[in-house]
Amino acid sequence: MKSLVCLLLATLLASTALAENKREDGREYPELFGENWYEDIDLDPFNMKGFTPRYAYLDNDNFIGYGHYVGLSYFQKAGAESEGVTFRTGFGTQGKKYNLSYSNAFSFMSVDFGLSYYDLDDDNPRKLEYEELLGVEMGLRLWVVQIIGVHTENTSFITLAYGF
Repeated sequence: MKSLVCLLLATLLASTALAENKREDGREYPELFGENWYEDIDLDPFNMKGFTPRYAYLDNDNFIGYGHYVGLSYFQKAGAESEGVTFRTGFGTQGKKYNLSYSNAFSFMSVDFGLSYYDLDDDNPRKLEYEELLGVEMGLRLWVVQIIGVHTENTSFITLAYGF
C-alpha cells in the first residue's frame, strides 16, 4: 500500500513539473517531450479521439480460457462516429491471443473486424486438436458487454466479454 501511495505521489509531482515550463527568473526549462505531449493520450473511452485504451475480461474463450484482453486503439473522428486501428493482446489461463483489427465506434456501440492469432500453452488440450490458430475475428460492443466471434479454418466460436 505504501509503494502505491509513493508511486501516485511521484506521478503527480512529475506531471506538475513537466506542465510548468518556466523558472522563477522567467527562463524556460528545456522541453523533454515537446509541448503538451500528453494531449494525444485520451483515457476517456467515450471521447474516441486519438489513442484510446481497450480492455475486456474474456469469459472462458474457447482457446485461451478466462483472460484479460488489453490493447490500444487510434481513433479519428468522422462526424459522430470514430474509426481507426486497434491492436490487442489477450492473456488467458491457457494461452495468449494477438489481434489486429479495424474498429468503428460511436457513443456506446462499437464494431471490430480483424485477424487474430492464438499462441496456446503446451498443456492446452486444444493445441493438439487444432493446427491452424489464425482466425478472423469480429466483435460487437454494446456499452460494457462485448460479443467476440472467431472463425478459424477448423472451428468457429463466440466469447462473451466485459469491458470498454
